[in-house]
Amino acid sequence: MPLDELQRIEIAIELDKGVSHEELANKFSTSASELKEIENLLRKKDVSSKHKVHRKKKSEIDRGQIIQKLMRGELPEKISEHFEVSLKVLKRWAKEEGILCHKSWSELTATEKKEIQALREDGESWEEIARAYQLHLEVEELIPPLPYQALSAAEVGLLMEIFKTMPKISISGACQLASKAGMELNPKAVASYKRRWSNFHYLS
Repeated sequence: MPLDELQRIEIAIELDKGVSHEELANKFSTSASELKEIENLLRKKDVSSKHKVHRKKKSEIDRGQIIQKLMRGELPEKISEHFEVSLKVLKRWAKEEGILCHKSWSELTATEKKEIQALREDGESWEEIARAYQLHLEVEELIPPLPYQALSAAEVGLLMEIFKTMPKISISGACQLASKAGMELNPKAVASYKRRWSNFHYLS
């Protein structure tokens, strides 16, 4: 006769106490195969419980290490990537611990990102920009490069000569001159460089 649910639970309890299969087979009038099945289920449950405890302990350890790194002023994005913890969770933990957590690049609006890139092109110091937008100093390495930064040294040298001799030349005009010199330049990169060059030229 098949065991009912209550009997299976009783057997599981007895197995957990170390009662032998023979004793249980006699007591519950059941087969060795059914006892084995119950024992396997009990083992799986035990393994699952241990995994949950392990994950909880790991989470607690990770949180402690993350908090320490934040207190040392390390970049939140790098911490997030290393520990595979979302920035949202990381910042919540920081808030709970009373730790100041700077804004990340991904949290900025499109307008703010555009403003920051424009300031960088104008030659503003990164320290000033970071302070104004409450960014971590190391965020700069995560920001997309400015268009002019894709230009080679030779291309920059050519543009420098063009703008020095013809400071009022248009972007398309500069691109045409560069093309005649054998360099096909991206207009956005040229415009970006001209903005930066003009700013430094004005300051000097």
